[in-house]
Amino acid sequence: MKREDYDIYEFGPFRLDPVERVLLREGVAVQLAPKVLDTLVLLVRNSGHTLEKQEMLSALWPDSFVEESSLAQNIFQLRKVLRAPDGRQYIETVSKSGYRFVAEVRLLRGGGRGDAPPARADLRRHAGHGPTPKTLAVLPFKQLNSRTGDDGLLTLGMADAVVVRLSDLRELTVVPTSTVVTYAGRGHDPLTVGRKLGVDVVLDGTMQHSGERVRVTVQLVGVAGGRVLWSGKFDGQFSDLFALQDSISAQVARALALRLAGEGQPGLLRRPTESVEAYQYYVKGRFFWDKRTEATLRKSIEYFRRATELDPDYALAHAGLADSYSLLGEYLFIPPQEAFVRAKAAALRALEIDAGLADAHVSLAEVLFFYERDWEAAEDEFQRAFELNPNHAVARHMYAWFLLTQERSDEAAEEFRRARALDPMSLIYNTAVGMPFYYERQYNRAAKIYRDALEMDQNFTFANYYLGSALLHKGDREEALAEFRKVREDGHVIPQASALIGYTYAVMGRRDAARDELKKLSALSSRRYVSPYNFALVYSGLGEVERVYEWLDRAYREHANWLVFLNIDPGFDHLRSSPRFTRFLERLGFSAARRRQPTAYEDARAFDLS
Repeated sequence: MKREDYDIYEFGPFRLDPVERVLLREGVAVQLAPKVLDTLVLLVRNSGHTLEKQEMLSALWPDSFVEESSLAQNIFQLRKVLRAPDGRQYIETVSKSGYRFVAEVRLLRGGGRGDAPPARADLRRHAGHGPTPKTLAVLPFKQLNSRTGDDGLLTLGMADAVVVRLSDLRELTVVPTSTVVTYAGRGHDPLTVGRKLGVDVVLDGTMQHSGERVRVTVQLVGVAGGRVLWSGKFDGQFSDLFALQDSISAQVARALALRLAGEGQPGLLRRPTESVEAYQYYVKGRFFWDKRTEATLRKSIEYFRRATELDPDYALAHAGLADSYSLLGEYLFIPPQEAFVRAKAAALRALEIDAGLADAHVSLAEVLFFYERDWEAAEDEFQRAFELNPNHAVARHMYAWFLLTQERSDEAAEEFRRARALDPMSLIYNTAVGMPFYYERQYNRAAKIYRDALEMDQNFTFANYYLGSALLHKGDREEALAEFRKVREDGHVIPQASALIGYTYAVMGRRDAARDELKKLSALSSRRYVSPYNFALVYSGLGEVERVYEWLDRAYREHANWLVFLNIDPGFDHLRSSPRFTRFLERLGFSAARRRQPTAYEDARAFDLS
């Protein structure tokens, strides 16, 4: 196409060339991801007109179903790039509708005269183009001969390695290993599993390990027709296990006829480590990390450390170490200073080794969010992780929690749903989709979701914990106590369960019972870490305002991570009209624009709020 045959757009210091796919700022190229650039072209070509969200989604992703959060992320990236020193906005959000490009645009036809842009461009004609995305589940490989218990983890790790490699391909949505881990070590029908997971294709394989020899046999099965699309057999030395993984990943990609973008191929071929032994420790670390109890998290740290000792440049292992420490802190198992300081050091080391590792950006984002309360920096890290891997379920899940604390419930709900769609069998994701309703005080809707999660696994006490919280605040206090006692009996989150039991007794008027729970928390604190936030919650239920602030001050000084929820926690609703509470929220960095308004306190009790 000759230059005189198409248009170039100018606005502010920018020049946009849609055909050459270049955005220049004062003559210097600005780097944008392909879909972000498509979004900008669509907005500029329709400058001055409101584009409905659904209209934009259909134009940008004509052949796929995509959540609104993907569009919101593109807009977020554009606003960062187009940010003007004088604060001028280029993209305006039209409430409950869509977006509008509001800057003055000059149209250069073939480099000639400036003109106004056309009245309204055809959306579908200017949409991004690409192949229809495919979905894939890699099942844990079956072991045909078992030597030790390690072989079971090895076959799971083999599948996980293929998942990691194929996840770098933007054309493919790969179900995370955490979804299929329940099928490890047992027979499974790939078609049945594929239909349950709702994927297009399933990769099923077997693994034989004898001495130094390894044989892997795999087949790619189409779920709709039950046809074997491709099969392969791979033999090699155990010491060269990564070569087998590379071969399998590359041939699966070719079998699916993926159009590998230039940016995708290096990810497919990149090996995170050359040490098979370090890799085995990493697999074990992730296995125990995913169980998320205090004991298994400590065990995962041991394995991740061994992996980094064997290969100090193993970025994934450093990111795993960061994730384990973060969870120990997030679940209040150890003091935040111990947890998050170590998590940050490990995350920064991972990024020093590989700045393009999405896992490490998520790890750093969690520290910035929970511990440092640096909202802007945390969001930047989450968005960078999405640029590197849009289908990172953990990133979507953690970002949703972040959005909740920032009073962005609609966005949070989308991210929770997206995380669940990426990992549909995850118990925590199926539970967490109820959190936006809980924090919007829609307790009946939240409780139903938590009960649905318990139907998946009646022993999943995190769902009991949240169900009890919803029942408590909707007035079913005896039922709430029953749920909290199940949590305490489980033994994993005793301090939090005791705090909620104490709070419940307090709002029921059973003040002596509430104080007994405070005594238990105090005694427990001599043996293990108990967050000051737990004490503050019980005193909030008792209406002892000075003690509430005494413990909140302690929590602030030690960076207690649950303080990030103070802005939305219904356990402190009766304090929200107090100027003192407002000042405390400001200390935490919450702006007045993002502050929940007071709600009627459930007992309508009048406290001294001075």
